[in-house]
Amino acid sequence: MRAIATQALQVMPTSVSRRAALATFPGSPHTAEARPPVLKPVNEWPMHPKNGASTHLGAWFQDRAKVKMPDFEAMKNTPKVSDCTLQPPHKTVVVSAERLNYLKSLVPRHGYEGNGRLYGLPAPRPPEKALLLDVEPEDLDAQTQTLRPGEGGFSPVITGPYGNQAFQYLFVVTPSGITVSNEIQPCIRSSRGIVQHPTLAHRASQGGEVFFSEEDPGTVRINFGSGRFPLLSPDDIQPVAELWLSLGAYDKVIVVCPPDRYGKDLRTMAFVRENANGI
Repeated sequence: MRAIATQALQVMPTSVSRRAALATFPGSPHTAEARPPVLKPVNEWPMHPKNGASTHLGAWFQDRAKVKMPDFEAMKNTPKVSDCTLQPPHKTVVVSAERLNYLKSLVPRHGYEGNGRLYGLPAPRPPEKALLLDVEPEDLDAQTQTLRPGEGGFSPVITGPYGNQAFQYLFVVTPSGITVSNEIQPCIRSSRGIVQHPTLAHRASQGGEVFFSEEDPGTVRINFGSGRFPLLSPDDIQPVAELWLSLGAYDKVIVVCPPDRYGKDLRTMAFVRENANGI
């Protein structure tokens, strides 16, 4: 069920100069529900812009003008149904306790291995094709949670069926561990009005989406649907699943095989903890 209730959003005109924009926020009625982050000096931005600051500010408002915000109150009563269906795993990988203990041993080194990889993944990188004004984790006004190997499970979380956006969380992998946030939350500093992967991290090794199971709290279902921190190699699927298992609260990770994300009869893989349910 991908359709969501929406309501109109009033934003500033898209053709706005940097000076005019800065003169009208914060506090202006035009920006009360659409406020970009405060512009920093260019040399403090995560990525240097090719054009002037006013170009990036204009792009932020242009993207925001296209947005129809979710009706957050209505979504609180969303039925726990979905038109997405998952095939039984075509492959099951058993992850040893030795491997999970190794990931826990990396915590004092912030996840970095001797080869420069992070928990078996490529080193953190800037988001791809992101608006510079969206890469502001310190301005995120939505609830986030971050856990490292051995620290347990995320709580509280909204549980629901895979594919229903009301129950969808975004996740990123950084030296801090795994950070998650429910996507459908008001985020007035985001050009989309809701949480995005770049608003969770300046840099990340991987991004994706996760759904927490109501029927089986020990299972999480993930995909690699992040356009900003995309999957660079199929070899990175297993390290992400292992990292989820290493938290300690989850015995099984169901992965929707890339490039699939939503739809019918989605192919899946399963990664399970050694000795979980007798395996």
